[in-house]
Amino acid sequence: MASTALDIITGALLNINAFAPGQSLGATDAQTGLNVLNDLLDSLSNDEAFVYTQAETIFNWVPGQFQYTVGNPVGGTFIGVITGGSPVITGIVGLPSQLVVNAAVGFGSTLTDQQGVIAVGTTLFPVATTAIAQVIGATTAITFTAPPTGTTATISGWAGGIVPFSLITFSDSETRVAAISNAGVATWSVALTGTPTASGNTVNTTTVTMSANATATPSINPDTITYTVPGNIPMNRPLRFRQGFTRSNSTNANLDYTFSFTDFDNYKRELLKNVQGPWPYIAAYQPTFPYGNLYVYPAPGANYTAHIFSDLILAEFASTTAVYSLPQGYSRALKKLLALELAPNYGKTPSPQLILQAKEARDLIRGTNATPVAVLQFDTAISRSQVNDASWSQTGGFT
Repeated sequence: MASTALDIITGALLNINAFAPGQSLGATDAQTGLNVLNDLLDSLSNDEAFVYTQAETIFNWVPGQFQYTVGNPVGGTFIGVITGGSPVITGIVGLPSQLVVNAAVGFGSTLTDQQGVIAVGTTLFPVATTAIAQVIGATTAITFTAPPTGTTATISGWAGGIVPFSLITFSDSETRVAAISNAGVATWSVALTGTPTASGNTVNTTTVTMSANATATPSINPDTITYTVPGNIPMNRPLRFRQGFTRSNSTNANLDYTFSFTDFDNYKRELLKNVQGPWPYIAAYQPTFPYGNLYVYPAPGANYTAHIFSDLILAEFASTTAVYSLPQGYSRALKKLLALELAPNYGKTPSPQLILQAKEARDLIRGTNATPVAVLQFDTAISRSQVNDASWSQTGGFT
């Protein structure tokens, strides 16, 4: 069911008699409730039975590599101008070298900004993707072979190569996001309205492009953009992994070969870690921070596709008004549990009824999410009659 942080906070305060129906919740109380609620969600992500599903991450093995960093933490910020209606950030100051543009969609750095106009989780895309690129350069004076008009012009003496996205500032102060061909032909989508001259123009090739689904709107001033630095497996750092499999489609058969997770100490007993096989059959996860480390044995022999499953990390509320979709039962549980968390802050003592209700709500969710008991499996050879096998007493059927 859809809910907001404010619904849960007010519900929690009602449960400890710190709020009355119809009362307006103060900004300080709302922010305090939001902070405590996000702390609670962060803690509940560690409860394996409270998390309602698993997340699947798909990536490619690196041939011969047996250790992989896992995570996508924030790396820092840079300054740029967001262009309305375009997935391009221009006028970038200090473009970080840690920005990652990978050959696969979703495997690059993600961008967010202080003004909130870039969609959360927007990813940088590679040059190979149609009309999307990352270009690093500087502002340079340019002269056109003739006064530019319309939507195209040729730059005199251009030797900068192909630039899919650039910011051209014309002599009459008009600006356009343009593509420049190898021959120096600049093309933009909105026709010029003034009369710029052939000289006195500049081009800024310092740009970064976002995914096409980014909801960018114009910024009056340069914006501060936060970026992430993905590891070998670019995902939210998991608390634990469950299982996974390698999909081999070399013969178009899409056969899946399972690998199971073992404890890290058990993995360390393998004598030669870099033994190469077709695909791993065991894996171990070391939850270091900010990147986790995934170890596999044997090392994959080709870049087969890996599917790996981890417990979902419960997302935090960005604001008190943000809509947050939860399965049935979570809204009540969060209200009751948050009430217990907030009670000391308001000088309240939780009632025995509230404590019982909180336990009941949590146990109902844990019961629903409980993993079914694994089915016992064994080799069929040990279930057959060995009466006529004289070696049975020596082998026990394990031949």
